[in-house]
Amino acid sequence: MKIETKYDIGQEVWCLLDHSLAQGEISKICIDVDDNGNYIDVSYFIKSVMVNGWICEKYIFQTKEELLKSL
Repeated sequence: MKIETKYDIGQEVWCLLDHSLAQGEISKICIDVDDNGNYIDVSYFIKSVMVNGWICEKYIFQTKEELLKSL
């Protein structure tokens, strides 16, 4: 099985957290797969001044502009 992630460890990203924008660095990646090998979800551990925690891939953006366009 080959799994590709949208973001890499060490990459700077933007996320929406508690109704505010936050920039941080990805330090861990968690990939959830069921017993049949079906992809379920990808989460990233984001570290920054404002956030230190796991965030689902759908709430993470490569740039601030992409995040703002999603609102």
